[in-house]
Amino acid sequence: RLSMAQISFLLVAVSLDAVRAATVQFLDSRFTFTSDTTGMFVSFDCPADKWCGMIISGNLEPDVFENGDTYILARHSLCDCTCCSKLKYNDYPDHTCPHPSCCNSSGRPVGLRSFPSVMGEGWSWAKDRGIGGPEGLRGDGSCHSAEGAEYPDQFEYAVIENGRIYANLSLPYGDIRTGYNTLDASLRAVSFSQASIGAASFDGGVTSLTVGYHGKNAFASCLVSGTEICDCSWPLNKITKNCEPMNDPVDIVAVNAGLADAGNMIGVHAVLLAAIAFSWW
Repeated sequence: RLSMAQISFLLVAVSLDAVRAATVQFLDSRFTFTSDTTGMFVSFDCPADKWCGMIISGNLEPDVFENGDTYILARHSLCDCTCCSKLKYNDYPDHTCPHPSCCNSSGRPVGLRSFPSVMGEGWSWAKDRGIGGPEGLRGDGSCHSAEGAEYPDQFEYAVIENGRIYANLSLPYGDIRTGYNTLDASLRAVSFSQASIGAASFDGGVTSLTVGYHGKNAFASCLVSGTEICDCSWPLNKITKNCEPMNDPVDIVAVNAGLADAGNMIGVHAVLLAAIAFSWW
């Protein structure tokens, strides 16, 4: 018998297929978009041994650290914030949580979890280095259980089948949530991420499903509106071109320029280049 989560995912997947939605592929992960007058909808389809994520900015700049609505499909460990604070002056990637030495991933849930931003409110590198502020993925957000009643609207269990993990995300226009951007159909930067080579492992190298340090060349960014998915580049070009309709059957392969330089560029319908020059996240 199918669980309610599996039924819900299949219903949305059938709906997305019916409207021939556009899909952005980054590394081994696929993010399928569709939209109507009420908002956007995204289905995550990621490998079961690697976490993946999406960050939605309030404007044309990719807010990878601050002010970007952060959605992570992963196993979500439970961290000890006191332990995390002691990592502050370590070299990256061991200077920030979630980190295997401070966070317990055993038996923790796998699902889609949202954070108002990666680094949390009030964070700055000069003051805090890798230790995030309130509500951040790299702040005290990861010191609260994903399943806890304190943030009941910020976590949905994933469907895990045939080596893949799946989850659906609804992004209604005009929805006011504390700390999050209020979305509309205007153009904005959307960043995609997946655990890559060198990503942190919480199970002795078996998987990188638990979210932690992302590894090399783990980002791509695109410009997305309520009707189109447009060029990716770094920095993003604010004059859009090469746009693809969101509700057309389009496969878009987003390639980090670091991978492209290594000869790993591939294309399905369109190749979107993105160079994310961050050494950590």
